[in-house]
Amino acid sequence: MMSPIPVGVLLDQHLAEVERSHRDGLAAGLDAAGLDRPYELVVAQTDALPAGTSKSLREGFERLRDAGVVAIVGPAVTDNCLLSRVLADRAELPLLNWSGHEQTRSRYSFHYQVGSLEEEPALIVDRLVAQGRTHVALVFDRSEIGASYLRWFERRAQPAGVTVAGRAGISPTTQDTTKEVQELRATGVDTLVYLGLGHSAVAVASALRAGGWQPQVFTNTALMYGHMHPERRPMWEGWVYVDMYADDNLVLRELRERDPQPWQDNPIGICSYDMGRLLGEALRLAPHLNPDGVLEGLQQVKQVPAAAGHGGTTMTFGSWDRAALKGDYLVSRVWRGGRSEQA
Repeated sequence: MMSPIPVGVLLDQHLAEVERSHRDGLAAGLDAAGLDRPYELVVAQTDALPAGTSKSLREGFERLRDAGVVAIVGPAVTDNCLLSRVLADRAELPLLNWSGHEQTRSRYSFHYQVGSLEEEPALIVDRLVAQGRTHVALVFDRSEIGASYLRWFERRAQPAGVTVAGRAGISPTTQDTTKEVQELRATGVDTLVYLGLGHSAVAVASALRAGGWQPQVFTNTALMYGHMHPERRPMWEGWVYVDMYADDNLVLRELRERDPQPWQDNPIGICSYDMGRLLGEALRLAPHLNPDGVLEGLQQVKQVPAAAGHGGTTMTFGSWDRAALKGDYLVSRVWRGGRSEQA
Protein backbone atom coordinates (compact mmCIF):
# COMPACT_ATOMS: atom_id res chain seq x y z
CA MET A 1 0.00 0.00 0.00
CA MET A 2 1.37 3.42 -0.98
CA SER A 3 1.99 6.01 1.72
CA PRO A 4 -0.01 9.24 1.33
CA ILE A 5 1.70 12.36 -0.01
CA PRO A 6 2.11 14.75 2.95
CA VAL A 7 0.79 18.23 2.09
CA GLY A 8 1.18 20.99 4.67
CA VAL A 9 -1.52 23.51 5.60
CA LEU A 10 -0.27 26.56 7.51
CA LEU A 11 -3.16 28.38 9.22
CA ASP A 12 -2.73 31.91 10.59
CA GLN A 13 -6.34 32.77 11.49
CA HIS A 14 -8.55 31.39 14.29
CA LEU A 15 -11.86 31.40 12.44
CA ALA A 16 -13.69 28.07 12.43
CA GLU A 17 -15.62 28.84 9.24
CA VAL A 18 -12.44 29.91 7.41
CA GLU A 19 -10.63 26.76 8.51
CA ARG A 20 -13.52 24.47 7.56
CA SER A 21 -14.07 26.08 4.15
CA HIS A 22 -10.33 26.15 3.48
CA ARG A 23 -9.81 22.47 4.25
CA ASP A 24 -12.93 21.29 2.43
CA GLY A 25 -12.23 23.37 -0.68
CA LEU A 26 -8.56 22.38 -0.72
CA ALA A 27 -9.42 18.69 -0.45
CA ALA A 28 -12.04 18.96 -3.23
CA GLY A 29 -9.49 20.62 -5.52
CA LEU A 30 -6.86 17.98 -4.82
CA ASP A 31 -9.44 15.24 -5.43
CA ALA A 32 -10.36 16.83 -8.78
CA ALA A 33 -6.75 16.54 -9.97
CA GLY A 34 -7.14 12.77 -10.30
CA LEU A 35 -3.94 11.79 -8.49
CA ASP A 36 -2.91 8.13 -8.68
CA ARG A 37 -1.76 8.21 -5.07
CA PRO A 38 -3.48 9.27 -1.82
CA TYR A 39 -2.53 12.49 -0.05
CA GLU A 40 -2.67 13.62 3.58
CA LEU A 41 -3.27 17.18 4.81
CA VAL A 42 -0.89 17.94 7.68
CA VAL A 43 -2.20 21.02 9.51
CA ALA A 44 -0.31 23.52 11.67
CA GLN A 45 -2.48 26.10 13.47
CA THR A 46 -0.63 29.23 14.63
CA ASP A 47 -1.30 32.37 16.66
CA ALA A 48 0.27 34.67 14.09
CA LEU A 49 -0.04 38.35 13.18
CA PRO A 50 -1.80 40.74 13.49
CA ALA A 51 -3.12 39.66 16.91
CA GLY A 52 -0.41 37.05 17.62
CA THR A 53 3.30 36.80 16.93
CA SER A 54 5.68 36.07 14.07
CA LYS A 55 7.34 33.49 16.37
CA SER A 56 4.17 31.38 16.29
CA LEU A 57 4.12 31.51 12.49
CA ARG A 58 7.76 30.43 12.32
CA GLU A 59 7.16 27.54 14.71
CA GLY A 60 4.19 26.35 12.66
CA PHE A 61 6.26 26.37 9.48
CA GLU A 62 9.03 24.42 11.19
CA ARG A 63 6.56 21.78 12.42
CA LEU A 64 5.41 21.18 8.87
CA ARG A 65 8.95 21.14 7.51
CA ASP A 66 10.00 18.60 10.16
CA ALA A 67 6.94 16.47 9.33
CA GLY A 68 8.35 16.02 5.82
CA VAL A 69 5.65 17.74 3.79
CA VAL A 70 6.43 18.18 0.07
CA ALA A 71 4.70 21.60 -0.09
CA ILE A 72 2.75 24.00 2.09
CA VAL A 73 -0.50 25.87 1.44
CA GLY A 74 -0.68 29.10 3.44
CA PRO A 75 -0.47 31.40 5.24
CA ALA A 76 -3.03 34.05 4.25
CA VAL A 77 -2.29 37.34 6.04
CA THR A 78 0.29 39.55 4.29
CA ASP A 79 2.33 40.19 7.45
CA ASN A 80 2.79 36.44 7.90
CA CYS A 81 3.38 35.73 4.21
CA LEU A 82 6.29 38.18 4.10
CA LEU A 83 7.95 35.98 6.74
CA SER A 84 6.91 32.63 5.25
CA ARG A 85 8.45 33.73 1.93
CA VAL A 86 11.84 33.92 3.65
CA LEU A 87 11.29 30.64 5.50
CA ALA A 88 10.30 28.80 2.31
CA ASP A 89 13.39 29.98 0.44
CA ARG A 90 15.70 29.03 3.31
CA ALA A 91 14.14 25.57 3.62
CA GLU A 92 13.84 25.15 -0.18
CA LEU A 93 10.25 24.05 0.43
CA PRO A 94 7.52 25.11 -2.04
CA LEU A 95 4.81 27.22 -0.45
CA LEU A 96 1.55 28.51 -1.93
CA ASN A 97 0.47 31.58 0.06
CA TRP A 98 -2.88 33.29 -0.43
CA SER A 99 -2.28 36.86 0.65
CA GLY A 100 -3.11 39.98 -1.35
CA HIS A 101 0.47 41.31 -1.60
CA GLU A 102 2.69 40.64 -4.62
CA GLN A 103 5.80 41.07 -2.44
CA THR A 104 5.08 37.66 -0.90
CA ARG A 105 6.42 35.95 -4.05
CA SER A 106 9.89 34.43 -4.33
CA ARG A 107 11.66 31.41 -5.79
CA TYR A 108 9.87 28.96 -3.47
CA SER A 109 6.90 31.12 -2.47
CA PHE A 110 4.10 30.89 -5.05
CA HIS A 111 1.09 33.17 -4.80
CA TYR A 112 -2.62 32.54 -5.22
CA GLN A 113 -3.72 36.15 -4.86
CA VAL A 114 -6.89 36.38 -2.74
CA GLY A 115 -7.40 40.04 -3.47
CA SER A 116 -4.60 42.37 -4.45
CA LEU A 117 -3.17 45.25 -2.46
CA GLU A 118 -1.82 46.63 -5.73
CA GLU A 119 -4.87 46.14 -7.98
CA GLU A 120 -7.94 46.46 -5.76
CA PRO A 121 -7.48 50.24 -5.35
CA ALA A 122 -7.78 50.64 -9.12
CA LEU A 123 -11.14 48.84 -9.08
CA ILE A 124 -12.31 51.01 -6.17
CA VAL A 125 -11.27 54.24 -7.89
CA ASP A 126 -12.96 53.18 -11.12
CA ARG A 127 -16.21 52.54 -9.21
CA LEU A 128 -15.95 55.94 -7.52
CA VAL A 129 -15.46 57.72 -10.84
CA ALA A 130 -18.29 55.78 -12.48
CA GLN A 131 -20.66 57.00 -9.75
CA GLY A 132 -19.36 60.57 -9.80
CA ARG A 133 -17.93 60.30 -6.29
CA THR A 134 -14.67 62.15 -6.74
CA HIS A 135 -14.43 63.84 -3.33
CA VAL A 136 -13.92 61.31 -0.53
CA ALA A 137 -12.71 60.73 3.02
CA LEU A 138 -10.42 57.80 3.72
CA VAL A 139 -9.69 55.57 6.71
CA PHE A 140 -6.93 52.96 6.61
CA ASP A 141 -5.18 50.41 8.82
CA ARG A 142 -1.79 51.47 10.17
CA SER A 143 -0.11 48.28 8.95
CA GLU A 144 1.77 46.94 5.93
CA ILE A 145 -1.58 46.04 4.40
CA GLY A 146 -3.18 49.43 5.01
CA ALA A 147 -0.07 51.33 3.90
CA SER A 148 0.14 49.38 0.64
CA TYR A 149 -3.55 49.85 -0.13
CA LEU A 150 -3.19 53.58 0.58
CA ARG A 151 -0.12 53.97 -1.61
CA TRP A 152 -1.75 52.29 -4.60
CA PHE A 153 -5.05 54.10 -4.05
CA GLU A 154 -3.32 57.49 -4.18
CA ARG A 155 -1.41 56.53 -7.32
CA ARG A 156 -4.68 55.69 -9.07
CA ALA A 157 -6.87 58.40 -7.55
CA GLN A 158 -4.86 61.48 -8.49
CA PRO A 159 -4.80 60.98 -12.27
CA ALA A 160 -8.46 59.87 -12.17
CA GLY A 161 -9.49 63.14 -10.53
CA VAL A 162 -10.44 61.68 -7.13
CA THR A 163 -9.43 63.93 -4.22
CA VAL A 164 -9.12 62.91 -0.57
CA ALA A 165 -10.64 65.54 1.74
CA GLY A 166 -9.40 63.85 4.90
CA ARG A 167 -7.71 60.68 6.02
CA ALA A 168 -7.27 58.77 9.29
CA GLY A 169 -4.99 55.89 10.21
CA ILE A 170 -6.30 53.34 12.74
CA SER A 171 -4.98 50.22 14.45
CA PRO A 172 -5.88 47.04 12.52
CA THR A 173 -7.22 45.57 15.77
CA THR A 174 -9.01 48.65 17.13
CA GLN A 175 -12.52 48.42 18.56
CA ASP A 176 -13.23 52.15 18.70
CA THR A 177 -12.89 54.63 15.82
CA THR A 178 -15.31 57.26 17.15
CA LYS A 179 -12.77 60.09 17.10
CA GLU A 180 -11.47 59.31 13.62
CA VAL A 181 -14.96 58.96 12.12
CA GLN A 182 -16.06 62.28 13.66
CA GLU A 183 -13.03 64.02 12.16
CA LEU A 184 -13.72 62.56 8.72
CA ARG A 185 -17.39 63.50 8.93
CA ALA A 186 -16.33 67.11 9.54
CA THR A 187 -14.85 67.23 6.01
CA GLY A 188 -18.41 67.39 4.66
CA VAL A 189 -18.06 64.55 2.13
CA ASP A 190 -20.71 61.89 1.51
CA THR A 191 -18.32 59.10 0.49
CA LEU A 192 -15.96 57.10 2.69
CA VAL A 193 -13.23 54.69 1.57
CA TYR A 194 -11.97 52.03 4.01
CA LEU A 195 -8.66 50.25 3.28
CA GLY A 196 -7.50 47.47 5.60
CA LEU A 197 -7.50 43.83 6.63
CA GLY A 198 -11.09 43.95 7.85
CA HIS A 199 -11.10 43.55 11.63
CA SER A 200 -11.22 47.33 12.09
CA ALA A 201 -14.07 47.64 9.57
CA VAL A 202 -16.41 46.51 12.37
CA ALA A 203 -15.29 49.45 14.53
CA VAL A 204 -15.71 51.86 11.62
CA ALA A 205 -19.24 50.61 10.94
CA SER A 206 -20.14 50.87 14.63
CA ALA A 207 -18.86 54.45 14.83
CA LEU A 208 -20.80 55.43 11.70
CA ARG A 209 -24.01 54.03 13.14
CA ALA A 210 -23.48 55.56 16.58
CA GLY A 211 -22.75 58.97 15.06
CA GLY A 212 -25.67 58.90 12.64
CA TRP A 213 -23.44 59.41 9.61
CA GLN A 214 -24.47 57.42 6.52
CA PRO A 215 -21.91 57.96 3.76
CA GLN A 216 -21.63 55.59 0.81
CA VAL A 217 -18.73 53.31 1.72
CA PHE A 218 -16.31 51.66 -0.71
CA THR A 219 -13.73 49.15 0.44
CA ASN A 220 -11.40 46.32 -0.52
CA THR A 221 -11.65 42.57 0.15
CA ALA A 222 -12.00 43.31 3.89
CA LEU A 223 -15.74 42.69 3.65
CA MET A 224 -15.26 39.11 2.55
CA TYR A 225 -15.39 38.48 6.30
CA GLY A 226 -19.13 39.01 5.96
CA HIS A 227 -19.35 35.50 4.49
CA MET A 228 -17.90 34.05 7.70
CA HIS A 229 -19.71 36.45 10.06
CA PRO A 230 -23.37 36.83 9.03
CA GLU A 231 -23.99 39.06 12.06
CA ARG A 232 -21.75 41.73 10.52
CA ARG A 233 -23.67 42.01 7.26
CA PRO A 234 -26.35 44.44 8.54
CA MET A 235 -23.69 46.91 9.69
CA TRP A 236 -22.10 46.78 6.22
CA GLU A 237 -25.43 47.22 4.41
CA GLY A 238 -24.84 48.98 1.09
CA TRP A 239 -21.04 48.92 1.34
CA VAL A 240 -19.41 48.24 -2.04
CA TYR A 241 -16.40 45.96 -1.75
CA VAL A 242 -14.10 43.63 -3.69
CA ASP A 243 -14.68 39.87 -3.63
CA MET A 244 -13.28 36.81 -5.40
CA TYR A 245 -16.28 35.11 -7.02
CA ALA A 246 -18.61 36.09 -9.85
CA ASP A 247 -22.03 35.01 -11.05
CA ASP A 248 -20.75 34.49 -14.61
CA ASN A 249 -18.04 31.93 -13.77
CA LEU A 250 -19.03 28.67 -15.47
CA VAL A 251 -16.49 26.58 -13.53
CA LEU A 252 -18.09 27.60 -10.24
CA ARG A 253 -21.60 27.21 -11.64
CA GLU A 254 -20.86 23.65 -12.81
CA LEU A 255 -19.36 22.73 -9.43
CA ARG A 256 -22.49 23.94 -7.66
CA GLU A 257 -24.81 22.14 -10.05
CA ARG A 258 -22.88 18.85 -10.09
CA ASP A 259 -22.26 18.41 -6.36
CA PRO A 260 -23.43 21.30 -4.13
CA GLN A 261 -21.27 21.71 -1.01
CA PRO A 262 -21.20 24.37 1.74
CA TRP A 263 -17.67 25.50 0.85
CA GLN A 264 -18.88 26.56 -2.62
CA ASP A 265 -20.92 29.41 -1.09
CA ASN A 266 -17.85 30.90 0.59
CA PRO A 267 -15.12 32.74 -1.37
CA ILE A 268 -12.47 31.17 0.90
CA GLY A 269 -13.72 27.72 -0.06
CA ILE A 270 -13.84 28.65 -3.75
CA CYS A 271 -10.30 30.01 -3.70
CA SER A 272 -9.12 26.99 -1.71
CA TYR A 273 -10.58 24.70 -4.36
CA ASP A 274 -8.46 26.54 -6.93
CA MET A 275 -5.39 26.15 -4.71
CA GLY A 276 -6.09 22.43 -4.42
CA ARG A 277 -6.34 22.20 -8.21
CA LEU A 278 -3.02 24.04 -8.58
CA LEU A 279 -1.24 21.82 -6.10
CA GLY A 280 -2.87 18.69 -7.50
CA GLU A 281 -1.62 19.57 -10.98
CA ALA A 282 1.84 20.21 -9.56
CA LEU A 283 1.88 16.82 -7.82
CA ARG A 284 0.73 15.15 -11.01
CA LEU A 285 3.44 16.88 -13.06
CA ALA A 286 6.22 16.56 -10.50
CA PRO A 287 9.07 14.28 -11.69
CA HIS A 288 9.73 13.34 -8.04
CA LEU A 289 7.43 13.60 -5.02
CA ASN A 290 9.84 15.69 -2.98
CA PRO A 291 10.06 19.50 -2.56
CA ASP A 292 12.34 19.98 -5.58
CA GLY A 293 10.07 17.85 -7.74
CA VAL A 294 6.96 19.75 -6.61
CA LEU A 295 8.74 23.04 -7.34
CA GLU A 296 9.29 21.84 -10.89
CA GLY A 297 5.69 20.63 -11.10
CA LEU A 298 4.32 24.00 -9.97
CA GLN A 299 6.32 25.79 -12.65
CA GLN A 300 4.68 23.57 -15.29
CA VAL A 301 1.06 24.34 -14.32
CA LYS A 302 -0.60 26.10 -17.28
CA GLN A 303 -4.06 27.42 -18.12
CA VAL A 304 -6.10 25.68 -15.42
CA PRO A 305 -9.64 27.17 -15.41
CA ALA A 306 -10.32 28.98 -12.12
CA ALA A 307 -13.50 28.79 -10.06
CA ALA A 308 -12.74 32.25 -8.68
CA GLY A 309 -13.01 35.52 -10.57
CA HIS A 310 -15.08 36.38 -13.60
CA GLY A 311 -15.61 33.77 -16.30
CA GLY A 312 -12.44 33.04 -18.24
CA THR A 313 -10.04 33.51 -15.32
CA THR A 314 -7.25 30.91 -15.48
CA MET A 315 -4.28 29.79 -13.36
CA THR A 316 -0.72 29.52 -14.64
CA PHE A 317 2.79 29.45 -13.18
CA GLY A 318 6.18 29.53 -14.88
CA SER A 319 9.92 29.52 -14.30
CA TRP A 320 9.81 33.16 -13.14
CA ASP A 321 6.05 33.54 -12.75
CA ARG A 322 4.69 33.07 -9.23
CA ALA A 323 1.28 34.79 -9.60
CA ALA A 324 -1.44 32.19 -10.14
CA LEU A 325 -4.48 34.09 -11.39
CA LYS A 326 -4.61 35.43 -14.92
CA GLY A 327 -7.54 37.54 -16.10
CA ASP A 328 -10.37 39.45 -14.45
CA TYR A 329 -10.24 37.87 -11.00
CA LEU A 330 -11.36 40.80 -8.82
CA VAL A 331 -15.14 41.22 -8.55
CA SER A 332 -17.06 44.26 -7.32
CA ARG A 333 -19.93 43.25 -5.00
CA VAL A 334 -22.18 44.89 -2.40
CA TRP A 335 -23.80 43.67 0.86
CA ARG A 336 -27.54 44.16 0.53
CA GLY A 337 -30.25 42.62 2.70
CA GLY A 338 -27.77 40.17 4.21
CA ARG A 339 -26.68 38.88 0.81
CA SER A 340 -23.67 39.59 -1.39
CA GLU A 341 -24.76 40.85 -4.81
CA GLN A 342 -22.59 41.59 -7.81
CA ALA A 343 -22.30 45.37 -8.16
